[in-house]
Amino acid sequence: MTNALEFDGVVGVTQCPISPHTQFRYEFEVDENPGSYWWHTHSGTLGVHAINAIHGPLVVHPKGKEKKELVDKLNGSFNGTGEEVKSQWYYEDERILFFKDGFIHPDALHFTKKMGGLNEAVSKDDSGYTVSSSAWEFGTCNGRMREVVPVSPGKTYKFRLMNGGAHYGLRINIADLNMTILAADSESVEPVVVNEVFLHTAERFDVEITIPNDWVEGDSFWIRADSTESFYQGYQNGIRSILKVVDQDSSGSENAFDLNDPID
Repeated sequence: MTNALEFDGVVGVTQCPISPHTQFRYEFEVDENPGSYWWHTHSGTLGVHAINAIHGPLVVHPKGKEKKELVDKLNGSFNGTGEEVKSQWYYEDERILFFKDGFIHPDALHFTKKMGGLNEAVSKDDSGYTVSSSAWEFGTCNGRMREVVPVSPGKTYKFRLMNGGAHYGLRINIADLNMTILAADSESVEPVVVNEVFLHTAERFDVEITIPNDWVEGDSFWIRADSTESFYQGYQNGIRSILKVVDQDSSGSENAFDLNDPID
């Protein structure tokens, strides 16, 4: 947003707040590296932290006719002006995983505690370092407590991993598969193979993952996004999603209530 600060959403700095029952149109030229980004609110309350609900991924695709047709198709499906797509999270060989910590207590309660000096107990890691100034309450992937991510055997996918959280860094492992890091925060990097990545808040990784040929339709595996809280506290929190093996023609989210938890 270097050349469009008036659309950067910082209330009282670059933009006035959007009043209730009104609307504001964001219209700007994208002048960023192709890659994975995200957007979020800077103010407001919905009875809970507004950041719990007002956020999402923003993907900048490279220039070119083929990618423009894809973007038009995805955006047209969203606003009802074009062909409907099965999922805007999972299309072609791309999978978007937008992880987010969440907090149930309202803003007012949070500030009241601070005014009275009654700060919440901090969460620490095994080395004693503080990992969050608030206790973990819940987390989501793509806005769901238990997301289902479809893949097919033998295919290679680009996973866009994003931490849209407010407090917690997350250690992410996808079915214990190797992943090749292609980009960090929308900047290309020398490819490196790992079996997990750590994302601090607001960070993004683009990784490439090949699904084993011997996986069969109906198999399911865990996607883990763990907080770094200490095991000595007696627990460690995190987000759980399911990697579901489907046939080549299937895409889109399934209902996690229709699936048994993976066994591992």
